[in-house]
Amino acid sequence: MKFCPECGNKGFTPSDKFSKPLINKGKQNYKKFSIRYYACINCGARFKTIEKFHESVDKSGSLFDEQPEKAENVEG
Repeated sequence: MKFCPECGNKGFTPSDKFSKPLINKGKQNYKKFSIRYYACINCGARFKTIEKFHESVDKSGSLFDEQPEKAENVEG
């Protein structure tokens, strides 16, 4: 991400300590998407973005591999 959704980086001047207005504070990965956390040095806004993943399915594999398998003969 290059621009802050709050201030649009207006008035930001690079310094020795901060060359970019946005700082990536971390990333959490999930099976189908990732969340990135950002902070803006210019206005102090904090926000997150979502990156979606699209996975191609191999012709030999199962299309519905995310569904749990049924348990067989489970006694409780």
